[in-house]
Parts: sequence; structure tokens; C-alpha cells
Amino acid sequence: MEQCKLLFLHTRNPTRKICEKLIKKIVPSMDPLSKEFKMLYRKTREYFDNFRCTFNKDMVALAKDLLVKNCDPTDKNIEQFVAGRVWRQKLSKYLEASDFSEFKKSQSSLKSLENFIVESLKIHIDYQIAVRNKEKPSYSENVLTKIKKLDQLTLHITIPSASQRNCVNELDLNQMDIESSDNE
Repeated sequence: MEQCKLLFLHTRNPTRKICEKLIKKIVPSMDPLSKEFKMLYRKTREYFDNFRCTFNKDMVALAKDLLVKNCDPTDKNIEQFVAGRVWRQKLSKYLEASDFSEFKKSQSSLKSLENFIVESLKIHIDYQIAVRNKEKPSYSENVLTKIKKLDQLTLHITIPSASQRNCVNELDLNQMDIESSDNE
């Protein structure tokens, strides 16, 4: 599960190919056609479904919290709200799988995750405002599709693993793999 949490920090919707590569890195001797491999793949997908659901629920709660304090927040308000500990709290479940003392040395990677939270929150706030204005927006189109596109902010980061097994960092994650995840 540790490696799945680390992968989630890179991409929220990994392709089948990426999940299979991760499993092969973790258990190189396992036959990809075996029942065990297929079971691990299913479990990986379940983790990601759960991670995405939890993350989006957290973002909804955060958006509602900010909208109570400021009914029409600007980008600057959102950035200030998220800066510091808020973004780390929202990703703490996943960051616990990292060697955070080592990871925090990479300011650019930290900033990428913070930007991801800021942009995610903006998307959720826009959706909440549309709902408040009785515009009947589609959560799938107005939130989920846009969140998927934010992977570009975090694909490139390197996150040291708490266990020192840096399987995710060894994966060749690229935008093409992520974009093709829409078809799965």
C-alpha cells in the first residue's frame, strides 16, 4: 500500500500499464498471468478508487469551509488558505508513506503538491459556487475530469519512500500514459 500512496501523489488515476509496472517492480518474480498478480492489480485499483473518493470528499469539505469564511474567494485567497499546513494535512495519508524529512528538502516538489491542492480546491470551489447559484453543474465534468488533468503538476516529482523501496520513483511516468487513462 505504501507504494500506491506514493503513486497517488504523482497521479490520481494511473493506467493499467502503470499499475502493472508497479506490481512488477514490487514483486518481480510474480507471473503477470497468475491469479495472485491479477488479485494485486484489482487491489491496487481498489486502493486508488478509495484514495480518489477520500481526496475528493476532503476537497469538498475544504471548499465548503472556505466558502463559509469567504463567499467569493479570489485565487489569492485560496492560495493563502492552502499555504502552510492545509495542503499537507489534506495529503497526510499519502505523505506518511514518504521519508518526509528527505522529501521536504525538495522545495520544487513540495510546491508542486501545494499547487495541486490549490488547483483542486479552485475546481471544487467553482463547482460549489455553481451549485449555490442553481446552475446544475455535472460533478463528473466540472470536477473529476478537471482534477485528472492536474496530474501534469505532479508527474515529475521524486518522493523518497519511508521504507527506502523507491519503486514509484523508478517508474517511467509520462503524460502520454496518464492521458490514456481516460480510456480505462
